Amino acid sequence: MRNLDTWSRVQSAACLPETADLFSEEEEVIVGDGYQALRNGDHEQTVEVIGNTSSSTSSGKTKRFRSLDIMRGVIMVIMAWDHTKDIIANTTQKGQEGWNGEGATWRNNFFFFFSRAISDICAPGFYFTMGISMVLFTNSRLNKLWSWNAIMRHFFLRSIILLVVGRLVNPPFMVPNLVGILLGGAVEDWRNPEKVYNLSNVDEYIKKMVIGVFEVMTGLALVMLIAGVFFLFPMFRLYRERRKVIVKFLGTFIPAEVTGWLFFVLLFTVSNIVIVHYQHGNPRTKDENIWPNRPSENLWEDFLRFFLIPGPVRNDTYASYPVVPWLGVTLLGMGFGFSFLENREQTQIKLGKIAIMFLILFFIIRTFGGSVGNLRGYPRHDGRGDDQFHVEWIIEYFYMSKYPPSISYALFWLSMNFGLIRLFSTKMFDMPDHVGDVRILSFMPHKISKILLIYGRVPLFFYTLHFWIICTCFGIPLVLVNGVDYRVPLPLAIPFWIVLIIVLYPICLRYGKFKQSKPADSWWHLI
Repeated sequence: MRNLDTWSRVQSAACLPETADLFSEEEEVIVGDGYQALRNGDHEQTVEVIGNTSSSTSSGKTKRFRSLDIMRGVIMVIMAWDHTKDIIANTTQKGQEGWNGEGATWRNNFFFFFSRAISDICAPGFYFTMGISMVLFTNSRLNKLWSWNAIMRHFFLRSIILLVVGRLVNPPFMVPNLVGILLGGAVEDWRNPEKVYNLSNVDEYIKKMVIGVFEVMTGLALVMLIAGVFFLFPMFRLYRERRKVIVKFLGTFIPAEVTGWLFFVLLFTVSNIVIVHYQHGNPRTKDENIWPNRPSENLWEDFLRFFLIPGPVRNDTYASYPVVPWLGVTLLGMGFGFSFLENREQTQIKLGKIAIMFLILFFIIRTFGGSVGNLRGYPRHDGRGDDQFHVEWIIEYFYMSKYPPSISYALFWLSMNFGLIRLFSTKMFDMPDHVGDVRILSFMPHKISKILLIYGRVPLFFYTLHFWIICTCFGIPLVLVNGVDYRVPLPLAIPFWIVLIIVLYPICLRYGKFKQSKPADSWWHLI
């Protein structure tokens, strides 16, 4: 019988997004002259839109942020690997990846652990670049004389679409198992192994799978809605302030950017304190009869599930990406979005320096911080249990909580994202759009760079489509050959992943060109 725990983890670990930059197609910076009116209903308030126009072209439009496009492309490819292996490969293990209970062991195998851990770079990158993109998108629309109400409507509609897409990626997961059930097999419930679905209760199975898991799309939608409604306009007002804070070694920070930093620190501190409190000194303990270990049972507990404490919701589903810490990452991204408007080149250099600083802070907190910033793994002694849950020290050291993200998790993986943005902003990656003009890169061939750009510019489309391809084009044939226990050994997932990336390229290329042909206010730019 096929256990559905992997389906739950794939959805909750989606790493999109788990859509990276949700506005990648609008990521140009339109340069204005001086001040632009922010229209809020019948009132107009003047806000300086662009402070530094030195990087503008003669037409008034700067080049796209290729460093972000390429980085998102890398993340989409990594995300596709994570989902491919989890859907078609045998990835069963002891323990779990949540904030409490016996920790995951990854079979005490470093290769198995690495195949999963590498995808942890995705979620921070997606939330961070979403914040950057919200600022760049708003700035470009203000220069096109959109009213502030129109911009708010756009973010509201975009949030609704993300919520809908979050439901659309649930059905494909049931397709392989549904075929197996129709062939006479049986499937275990992903939360209760004693519950089995077969032909006698297949309708119940379909209903449960359609409800699915509230994964990264739900988190992105809620964060976008809150950041867009409550934070975007005040931060644009702060952008008017010409005061600057100069930090030795790191560079210059503007008020809107400092605000993003303050909220990042505050929200992660709140999240960390709440989770450590409910761990009662030992993250491995989990009494499922008391809150918040048991499923939520009322509206207040449902609220806490989606905003602070991830876990089961009403026995039927699971909330994985709480708003509070991930909002901190997005607000940090918004702060850097204003910094990009001020001076793109200096901001990219600054990100490289902060990447080094974050990595140093990670090793300090991870080694000496105890429960401060470390929700799981070392030094919480997650891997020092009996033989059943023992893991080697290197796995324990880099086993960090993602649900919710711990401070050490954020420091390490944001440092990787910042480093990629800095790397891809160097001159060797400064490529024109036309393939014939692209220089040959010393360690990254131009054709690979072009492929990554295509993926990075249509992340939401890529995300939605790749689930259906994996589950139908790969999953169904494997079920027909192997039955309901259709999964292959982990190394055999690699060729499936490569085929997936190849198949998606022409589809994403055509879709990207189609969307670029549409006007700025077209509904296609919401997808």
